[in-house]
Amino acid sequence: MCLLQMCLKSTNQGTIEYGKIRTEQFITGLTEFFRYNTILQNNHVDIYLTDNTIASDEPLPDEILKCLPPNVKIMTFLNNKYGSLNKGCGLIENWSFYKDILVKYEWLIHFEPRQELINFDFINNFLSSPRNLFHINKNENLCTPPVNRKVEVANGNGSIDYVFGYIEEFNTGLFCSKVKHIIDYINQYDLDYYVDNIPSIERDLYLFYTNQSIEHDTIDKLGLKWHDFMRRRYTTL
Repeated sequence: MCLLQMCLKSTNQGTIEYGKIRTEQFITGLTEFFRYNTILQNNHVDIYLTDNTIASDEPLPDEILKCLPPNVKIMTFLNNKYGSLNKGCGLIENWSFYKDILVKYEWLIHFEPRQELINFDFINNFLSSPRNLFHINKNENLCTPPVNRKVEVANGNGSIDYVFGYIEEFNTGLFCSKVKHIIDYINQYDLDYYVDNIPSIERDLYLFYTNQSIEHDTIDKLGLKWHDFMRRRYTTL
């Protein structure tokens, strides 16, 4: 399955874009994504679009609906309590709410369509050989002091990582995984704990796969433009 996770009416404390700007970003992202719809159909991939900031009885905006081909299943619900405080919690809230659907599938392609695809290479790579597939980001911003200094980084299991100027984490805007591993990940947390203690799902998901020795591959390029909302610009990954 492919899960397209929107958050059209985000109230996250760190969110800058909202309203028309945010809607236009999703329109662009969805339009580019569905240029490759035939590939997904030919590979028998079921596509779901979700949004946990829109009530189930509230229609999506017409300009969003116009981007969606007939084979897309739309699922909305109004529950962004934790996601408004912690972006990682928003992902877990969404996955948890649709757990009964997720468990019907073996594999998950997760994509957040505020990003703009440049090509379909990452997903094609997965479709040609289904496996846990990620892109690793080396985040210098999480290091204090940054760059060229050996720093100790506490892991979730109490151990220490020694890194030089960056911390490795997964990009969670596009990845592929066995559904079982995502279910195991979300089942380990109480959201009240998560919202106060896990500042980065990108880092935490990375630690989950590595600390539990879950086999996974990484790829150098995602083939997309990621929106850096703090700098109000797109970065090519």
